[in-house]
Amino acid sequence: MTTEDTVEQLLNFGFTVVEYVLKEQGEFYPIGVYIDGDDKPQQLISFFGDDFPLSNELVKLLQSILEEKFAKNEIKGYAVLYDSISRRNAESEKLDTIIAKFKYKKFNNLYFLPYKIANSEITFHEGWME
Repeated sequence: MTTEDTVEQLLNFGFTVVEYVLKEQGEFYPIGVYIDGDDKPQQLISFFGDDFPLSNELVKLLQSILEEKFAKNEIKGYAVLYDSISRRNAESEKLDTIIAKFKYKKFNNLYFLPYKIANSEITFHEGWME
């Protein structure tokens, strides 16, 4: 599997998990996903002692745990996904956006996937990478 295929698999898995939670709850807490040693996508599920953590603190915690596993070669790559409001450029409208901070080999980027929820349906807009 190429690096690009693995990154795509990682992000697709993360976005699928987030889409499910958005459909069920209309929002989501930050989540972590990773590619294990067998090239299978997994979700990082853990309770950190706070029923209602601040999103920015949860992002930092998830990223710290996954970065440690990555540095020890326990996982091949990871992404931390969280909700934000973004715009692609100064002229575009603000949209709810799933941001995926991901790391895999030479890739260490952010992927932005804007969406709208209407009548319990999610519409995704064109994403971009930075």
